[in-house]
Amino acid sequence: MGKTNRPYDGPRMSLGEKEAYLNSQSDRYGINDSDYYDDEGNANDKNKSADIMKAMNNDYDLRSSQQYGKDAGLKGFKDLGNGLGNLHNAVNTHRAVVKHGYEEMGHKNVSSNNDYANITNDLFNKSRDKFAEQFDSKDDMSVDSQIEKANESFSSDYEPSDRLKEARERVQNYEGNKAGSSSDQRSNAASNYSKYKLAGAMATKLG
Repeated sequence: MGKTNRPYDGPRMSLGEKEAYLNSQSDRYGINDSDYYDDEGNANDKNKSADIMKAMNNDYDLRSSQQYGKDAGLKGFKDLGNGLGNLHNAVNTHRAVVKHGYEEMGHKNVSSNNDYANITNDLFNKSRDKFAEQFDSKDDMSVDSQIEKANESFSSDYEPSDRLKEARERVQNYEGNKAGSSSDQRSNAASNYSKYKLAGAMATKLG
C-alpha cells in the first residue's frame, strides 16, 4: 500500500513537527499565513494555532469520526478524549482517522474531503453494527416476555399512595353495590308491584 500520510503522534511531536503539522492543517482549512504577521513582519503563531484548532473542532467529519470510532470500540479511538479542544487530542484523532482509512479501507493518501467523508461513513456503520451486537446479546426473550418481566419488576416495588388506596376502595365499594343490586332491585320491584296491586284492589272494593 505504500506509506500513508498519518500525522505524528501528538505527545511525541517536536516543535518542528508541530509547526509542520499546523502548516499542513492551515493549508487544508484555507488559513492564510500572511494574516498572522504584524506590520513589522513578526508572526503571531499563537493566534494561528488557535484558529487552526477552531477549524479542526468545527470539522464535522473529524468530530463525527472520533465519536463513531469510540462507539465502535476501535483500538485507535477508544482511548481518545472527547472533542478536539486541544492539539494533543486533535492530532491523535486525525491520526486515528487517517490510519483507519489506510489500514481498513485501503486509502494510500487521505487528503480530500471525499476521503474523510467515506471514512466517517465507514466508522458510522461500524458503530451501528457494534450497537446491534450489544442489543442482540442482551436478551433473546420475546417482546411479550420482556413486557411481562418489566411489569413484574415494576409491580414488586410499587406501593400506591393513601389517596389512591382510598379512591380504589370507593370504586370497589361502588362496583360491589352495583354488582349486588340487580337481585335486590328485582325483589324490591316485585314487592312494590304487589303492594301496588293490593292497594288497587282495596280501592276498587271500597269504591
